[in-house]
Amino acid sequence: MEETRTLETALEVTQQQLAAAERELAVTRERAEREIAVARERVQRLSAAVYSLRDLLTTQGVGPGQGELFRRTSSSEEKAASVEGAAVAALEDRQPESEEPRSTTDRAVAILADAGRPMRMPELRSEWMRRGWVNPSWKTPDSAITMAFHRARRAGKVGRMLDGSWVLPMMVQDELARPHDEGRPDRGDGG
Repeated sequence: MEETRTLETALEVTQQQLAAAERELAVTRERAEREIAVARERVQRLSAAVYSLRDLLTTQGVGPGQGELFRRTSSSEEKAASVEGAAVAALEDRQPESEEPRSTTDRAVAILADAGRPMRMPELRSEWMRRGWVNPSWKTPDSAITMAFHRARRAGKVGRMLDGSWVLPMMVQDELARPHDEGRPDRGDGG
């Protein structure tokens, strides 16, 4: 009888400890999830800033490491804030005309034009990613890249062969071969 009472007391104490531990776990989990959400949001903002700055440097013809865009700061948080602020300012101030293709359809054309041959989608995706054109806000980059090629196809900028590979139509190849300063076709009369 004494033994049973001791076991019942031990069970009751252990159940109370389990309930307290479960409450502590729930509180800790909530806190961790909030911290993870904050960290994830910061990573997304910084990824977008890196993407925008890389895009800006490319459109201005400046390679990474050339020129100084930001003032030197002492703390890492100040550096992150200055980078984010500079990215926003740079996006507002950038020039619309550039050598770098701006739209996703123009980028699809650029990859095929540079290759000079038909390409299959896995190879196109790899090249797109190699060039750093994947926007960090894209949830499914492979689908976004594929859709860019489908939009370019609907616009008549790219075509598809029977085997499923992607190509540039002759009309687009001719347009790309023409110097950019020629606004009109050559009439052959020198004027």
